[in-house]
Amino acid sequence: MSHTPENDLARHLKNQEQNIHGNLFMLNQLFQIYCDDSLDEKKRLKQAIPLVDKLAESNPIVAKEIKDVLATGDPKKIEAYFKEEQDALIQTLTTEIQQHQDINKRINKENIEDQPTDS
Repeated sequence: MSHTPENDLARHLKNQEQNIHGNLFMLNQLFQIYCDDSLDEKKRLKQAIPLVDKLAESNPIVAKEIKDVLATGDPKKIEAYFKEEQDALIQTLTTEIQQHQDINKRINKENIEDQPTDS
């Protein structure tokens, strides 16, 4: 694969897409922990903190927001926060995938046009 702005952008978008998938997965895990009625608050925090710390590596702002929300201990606020974040990440991911597909189409079209013909 040659280095063109389109290829570099496609690679960047693919990395962003993977990062968003990872963030969405971690948010979903956190949401599941807080929906598990068999866990008390102490156990929830014990399971959630390592995930929040891992999320902080790629998204420190969201990790801080989550820590702040978890510190409230209010189940309704926690649930609303996770739902809102999931919806936002899904929307972002959908947009990123569409952009990635559009760029790939343009790259493929350029590659086909650059190939010599047999005539």
